[in-house]
Amino acid sequence: MIGALPKAYKHLKVVVIAMSLVGQSQPALAQLPREPLYVINANVLDGLSPEVVRGATIVISGGKIDRIDTGTPTVPPGVGVVDVQGRYVVPGLIDAHSHVSDLTGVRRALESGVTTIRTAGVRGFADVGIRDLVKGGFLEGPDIVTTGIFVTPDIGNAVLWDERLHELHLTGVETEEELRKLVRINIDHGVDWIKTRTTDRAGLAERDPRTQIYTEQQIRVIVDEASRAGISVMVHAHGNAGVRAAVLGGAKSIEHGTYASEETLQLMVEHGTYLVPTLSSISSFGTTGTYSDPALYLRGLHMAPRRRGVARRAHELG
Repeated sequence: MIGALPKAYKHLKVVVIAMSLVGQSQPALAQLPREPLYVINANVLDGLSPEVVRGATIVISGGKIDRIDTGTPTVPPGVGVVDVQGRYVVPGLIDAHSHVSDLTGVRRALESGVTTIRTAGVRGFADVGIRDLVKGGFLEGPDIVTTGIFVTPDIGNAVLWDERLHELHLTGVETEEELRKLVRINIDHGVDWIKTRTTDRAGLAERDPRTQIYTEQQIRVIVDEASRAGISVMVHAHGNAGVRAAVLGGAKSIEHGTYASEETLQLMVEHGTYLVPTLSSISSFGTTGTYSDPALYLRGLHMAPRRRGVARRAHELG
């Protein structure tokens, strides 16, 4: 047994991702043996040590890793057994910023080794529906941490998802009353987080992603309303002023943070604010599809090294 197995690791929810399982049909995955489950002949990478634990047996009970044994496996009668035949088993990946909103995306995520997803804006409340399907055992998929409808001045097509949004389609979402109303509608639909913004989008060539949208005071209103339900707030922010406003307004995480200054990163450390740098998102700028505009390719050349620098410095600061 690995005596140094960290307590936090033992209490992770487990979806075993071994290459022998990836690519099987959904019915085949659904027919995996019930727990307690012994995964034998595994090469384990625990994500903390560079060493591979070879020939390990992983014992899973109650959706959690109970223990990892080495040596010749001792498997009691009547338990479920999966022999992965020397394949590698790793902790599930966590995608902290995803826009997955359909069953195809959910399946692709799971087969890529992603076992937890936090959404960052989807069509209506599709993420809530997916989360509940997975929780109810009706769908094989990652755990979904949901955000529902993006709290932004123009909610666009989101107006279609709840009749209480109709008025906001006309007025926009700017005042304290409007901001609180949209947060409460999200909470009524059972979201786990609230997503909002302090700066404009990067993926629209005609807009400057450094332009501030919501102020520190508006973020404070959103955070206050969300906190009444025990929910945290994630904030899309590229420009430094927007990042700073989000941090001071009480955001739990900053999404992107492209132009955050050293001073603002220090402020994030002081406030315990997380950075989700989404480094891969710029790679699609200038390619075919949604971001095919050549102007976005040039924007990506400007943004990518700055975002990498911010992520590197943020990591150094802890």
